[in-house]
Amino acid sequence: MKLSRENLYVLLVSTALVLATTAIYWQVQKFELLTLDDADYVWQNQQVRNGLTWQGLHWAFTAAHSANWHPLTWLSLMLDCELFESESKACHTTNMLLHIANTLLLFWVLKKMTGAILPSGFVAALFALHPLHIESVAWVSERKDVLSIFFWLLTMWAYARYTEHRRPAKYVLVLLFFALGLMAKPMLVTLPFVLLLLDYWPLRRLQLNGVGTLRERALPLVVEKVPLFVLTVISCVVTYIVQQTAGAVTSIPLILRIPNILVSYVRYIEKMIWPSRLAIFYPYTTHAILLGQTIVGALVLLVISIHVFRSAKTYKYLPVGWLWYLGTLVPVIGMMQVGAQARADRYTYVPLIGLFIMIAWGAADYAKSRNLSKKVLWVPALALLAVLTICSWKQIGYWQNSTKLYEHTIAVTKRNHIAHLLLAKILDANNETDKAIKNYEQALKFLPQGDQRYTETCHRLAQLLIDKGQMDEAITHCREILFVEPDDTIAHTNLGIALAAKGEFNQAIAHYKKTLENEPNSVNAIINLGVALGAQNKLDESISYFQKVLDIEPNSAPAHYNLGFALKLQGNLDEAIAHLQESMSIDPNDGRAETMLKTLMQEQNSETPDEEN
Repeated sequence: MKLSRENLYVLLVSTALVLATTAIYWQVQKFELLTLDDADYVWQNQQVRNGLTWQGLHWAFTAAHSANWHPLTWLSLMLDCELFESESKACHTTNMLLHIANTLLLFWVLKKMTGAILPSGFVAALFALHPLHIESVAWVSERKDVLSIFFWLLTMWAYARYTEHRRPAKYVLVLLFFALGLMAKPMLVTLPFVLLLLDYWPLRRLQLNGVGTLRERALPLVVEKVPLFVLTVISCVVTYIVQQTAGAVTSIPLILRIPNILVSYVRYIEKMIWPSRLAIFYPYTTHAILLGQTIVGALVLLVISIHVFRSAKTYKYLPVGWLWYLGTLVPVIGMMQVGAQARADRYTYVPLIGLFIMIAWGAADYAKSRNLSKKVLWVPALALLAVLTICSWKQIGYWQNSTKLYEHTIAVTKRNHIAHLLLAKILDANNETDKAIKNYEQALKFLPQGDQRYTETCHRLAQLLIDKGQMDEAITHCREILFVEPDDTIAHTNLGIALAAKGEFNQAIAHYKKTLENEPNSVNAIINLGVALGAQNKLDESISYFQKVLDIEPNSAPAHYNLGFALKLQGNLDEAIAHLQESMSIDPNDGRAETMLKTLMQEQNSETPDEEN
């Protein structure tokens, strides 16, 4: 069967979109899972790694894991783990395929609604290739993003079909896709409002909806969407309860959030035009800088809005695209702050479609107003897409692994405590202690005292400094914690260890005892208290504390070792040897216990007289 010219164009554009998107994103199959969130979503989530099970199905619909209720996202990740051995490759590949599917759906839906092949294809190409969308695709934890938008676009497709023939069965399909999308990510709550925009343009239902005032013509269209609004309200309530319960709603003051909203709206546009210095985390900026940016941001938004609405009568796509952009960002713009980020690239996955529509149809109308051939637009359009492809290819390379991504984030942002902290933990785990200490210290510069992460960072930093013998620096960090949290047991114990290493045993003992006041069974504090008392030659007290540890934790190799050492100082070789042997059986790699055991065995043998024949 011979294809019509229109269908041939659709096929060619669809093929080009698939090839271009695949060319950029094919490499993600080799990428590693990230330490940020991917652990919770996949590699440390046993429910997901078990694949599709009845228990997993129940968990997906009832758990509020990762401060979200998105059962469909969990089920999709479980399916990846069920079907493929390599979790990383499977999850990354699925994200890529969903992005390709979203690109095609966007093209087909816009073409169906407008009848315009080239503008629709250009919007889809911008969506597919723009570097701001890399985060949603290359980060497995953002499966919720690409999956939910898949159902967003299916909802638009079903709605377009419903408007052609308003039958209940077709409306049910709209409701079904919308509900599935909400179960993948609640950001779809703005979709009913977008459908109202589409009624205005390109579907022109507002104009075709009989005579009467604007209100009279719009009211039936609003009433028609009441079931969708009901689902929206339910999703908002569930999301708020889950995030509030999980403690994900942060207490960033309103005086920072409101200016940041205005700045973020403009920053996203800026990043769309010039997609450089992209990062996985953008920290809040200082009050002084934010104030100036807020004024500029408000003026930019005001000027654009005035121009858009003054042109609305002639270019109906302008207010639709602009309100699409402004409205779909509302759930993530910071009115209710979830997380510590000022903004995020992934939040633009849907909102930029509105701006892309303004650009594509605006370019076509510009050429028409100047009596230019549409072919004239091919050169700048292809040049722009080529530049975006190059930028995306470079940007996606930073997502190969956690270390590379966090190092890049530090390089392109300022005062980024999260990136420093994430990198420090990787370096720490890889025993790159000096680099880890440096990044922990950088994180502390920008973390507020009293923040749980500040305390945890100080704890770990103090432990690393103690291991390196830098006791004064370790003492400083412990006292920083105790200044804010006087009863912090970890800080008291670490401070005691550092003071004891400097020979200040009385102070060390006081801090160990302070720990035991609040945590009587702290094995670490009890052992170190016993060691400090032993260093003061208070062996009976020292031995009593080591024995207390063994009452709490009979298989404590350090307790057996230190007890053996104390008994040896008392001259009780037999019992000392017995405890050292027990320590060796629990921890065969303890070189200290092995060396002391050999020494005591030799002493014991030398004290035993040779028997004469």
